[in-house]
Amino acid sequence: MQCQRATRSLARAARVFSMVKRKFGASVRAQTLPAQVNKTLLECLCRNLGVLVHAIHELKIDLSFWSRAWRPRSRATPRSRL
Repeated sequence: MQCQRATRSLARAARVFSMVKRKFGASVRAQTLPAQVNKTLLECLCRNLGVLVHAIHELKIDLSFWSRAWRPRSRATPRSRL
């Protein structure tokens, strides 16, 4: 049971790496190690956002972060100083 779970986890990770490499290229074009790490993390973030947007459109999810009745607070006009 434990071995099957580990195998599935490895297969899932390999699938994700393959998707990222296909979409963004197999090599990281940065010279320093921190730049390479940052670029790789950014590519993972972009991939996750792409998957999220695809799911939103495919499932026809309506994203409304607040109700129509919600209104922003009116900003009081500042008093003029004398």
